Amino acid sequence: MPIEILLPGSHAECLRSNLRPFGQKVKCSDYEVTNKLSARGYEGRIVGYTNTFQTYWVIDPSGKTRLAKNPQPVQSVPDSDDETLILTNDKMLPKESEDTMPELPTQDLDTPSLTPSEESEPGPSEEQRIEPSVPKRKKGKDWTSVVGTRDQPTRESKKRVLAIGIDPDHPTDEQARNSPQAAKWAKAREKERDQLMKYGVFTKIKKSDIPESTKIVDTKWVYVIKRKADGTIDKYKARKVGRGFTQEAGISYDTDKTYAQIMRPETLKILLVIALYRKWAICQWDIIAAYLQALLHHDVYVSDINEQGEIEYWKLNKALYGLKQAGYEWFKTLQEILHFTGLEQCIRDEGSYASTDGQLIIGSHVDDLLGIAPTEADLDKAEKSVEKSVELDKRGRPSLILGIELSWNKENTEVILTQ
Repeated sequence: MPIEILLPGSHAECLRSNLRPFGQKVKCSDYEVTNKLSARGYEGRIVGYTNTFQTYWVIDPSGKTRLAKNPQPVQSVPDSDDETLILTNDKMLPKESEDTMPELPTQDLDTPSLTPSEESEPGPSEEQRIEPSVPKRKKGKDWTSVVGTRDQPTRESKKRVLAIGIDPDHPTDEQARNSPQAAKWAKAREKERDQLMKYGVFTKIKKSDIPESTKIVDTKWVYVIKRKADGTIDKYKARKVGRGFTQEAGISYDTDKTYAQIMRPETLKILLVIALYRKWAICQWDIIAAYLQALLHHDVYVSDINEQGEIEYWKLNKALYGLKQAGYEWFKTLQEILHFTGLEQCIRDEGSYASTDGQLIIGSHVDDLLGIAPTEADLDKAEKSVEKSVELDKRGRPSLILGIELSWNKENTEVILTQ
């Protein structure tokens, strides 16, 4: 079906130009590299699609299936000797050329002989033998999508090309509920619901209480496994989010208030340099349930399915993750909190705040705060002031912030940044 019918009013040509065909050879950025001398990219082939824009499942030369953001197609050279890769469920194998392929018997012993009428009928070509993608799901197990079959005379008669359709650190709702860690995910969902109740994020209402012609925003669960700097599991996190794309512009949010200022990357390094040069104290904080503490200035109604499978309707009092204006409302709330602490917004970096005497500087990135001051007592004083409005998780001297690993020496006079 044409994409214009599925997505009316969309920029179909733009969407189609960004779509990568299945099996295309692409070059991808490798974000898992920790050694600076290692290659920062790899070549692979697209074997699956995701719901995220320009994000695909790619199988690399080692046979590992990985998520790739915006892979770039490799320009093929006509009549080149570049080998063709056949995708299997465990590795990528070079397709054998005609010169090296052994001769096959004209008739398989297990195959019944054909009548003259059957022999005269042309058989399907190799492209016609490829089966369409048929996703299969099995309850309680990781599901796999069969995306095609291809005859390989030199090996098994039909090898299935498999694309693994699960990211263990970001499972879907169905995968989380049916996984071996289902009990941990259930506990994470319960904790999230308790936070929504604690901060008074919503008020339960009846569907009849919602004004007519008002569009109801859908909600969904998003799961993620938080990991420490060494890669071990820190916690299982479940978050109830609103599907902001179902909101109505100008009614449930203002189109010019969907942004949030954050600390610039260079500001983070400048704060570290100032702290080291002046031998100041440094501390990192994580604001617990940041968005859930930002007041909304529009009437937003959402629907939710509780653990018993019943549909509930909420009128939101505070921001819910995923809403169009959630980031902006939290940014304005944090701005007021830090202003009450005695800090002013910096002119050059509106995501950073400093005291008038320059003895306390705090950089913010959504719910992450990094502060520097001459002494630990100065930071403790600022922490107590902020905790009058929001709940903080004190991390102390940062070891991992914004995806950057910080390695300090014993004297805390030097730091190495690894990304």
